[in-house]
Amino acid sequence: MNPASFLFLRFGIAAACLWAIVYAKGLKLPSKNLTLKALGMGTMYVGNAGAYFVALTMAPPAVVAMLFYLYPAFVAILAFFILHERINLKSGLAMILAIVGAGFTIGFTIQTGSALGTFLAVLSGVVYSAFLVIGRKWSDNIDPLVRTALVTTSATGVFAIASLFFGFDLPTNAMGWVGVLCISLISTVFAITALLAGLRYVKSTHVATLSATEPVVAAIASATVLGQSLTSAFIVGAAMIVASALIIAND
Repeated sequence: MNPASFLFLRFGIAAACLWAIVYAKGLKLPSKNLTLKALGMGTMYVGNAGAYFVALTMAPPAVVAMLFYLYPAFVAILAFFILHERINLKSGLAMILAIVGAGFTIGFTIQTGSALGTFLAVLSGVVYSAFLVIGRKWSDNIDPLVRTALVTTSATGVFAIASLFFGFDLPTNAMGWVGVLCISLISTVFAITALLAGLRYVKSTHVATLSATEPVVAAIASATVLGQSLTSAFIVGAAMIVASALIIAND
């Protein structure tokens, strides 16, 4: 199953579920202007994922991940100019702990890849940063469920076009469909809706810092489900990320 087909199914199933919820709850669509903005956010989400996965083909995964997890710093810069969010000492310390902690959990490496791969990894972080900042800017003007439905619909359209060029495949067994459904419902419907809803109440810089818990959760899940061992570097990094979250919680 090629990536374009997988992502088309992921976002397509998610969009269908979200629109069903929107209809059942009787939620209204936003104005044409806000609808277009939400659809634009969908293309940004696609751009982030696309740049990241292409970067993985040109540079070592650890390098790509480390460069991507610089995005809390990019969020801080964009939020300062667009949202006029200022970073105090606590927020700055939490951000540094999160970035360095992510480096420990992913695994620092001195390997290098192509210049284009490095550029795409950084670009992925920048695009994701813009997604968070813009999501925060428009957070009060549209219901999170409706906005997520529009974002996933936009992403579905982009990957439908991509599937025309790369071919369209379906999962070949039941476990394949279970995987697609889990990613569609848990990692897309729930996760993106929760992210966009959280942006209503939490500053974008705080959201970016707290999102650094992702590699910690992924590593713990791998250890639990796949039996992979946790290194001492991971434990140090996880402790730093937890510390950053506690600082944010008390800011």
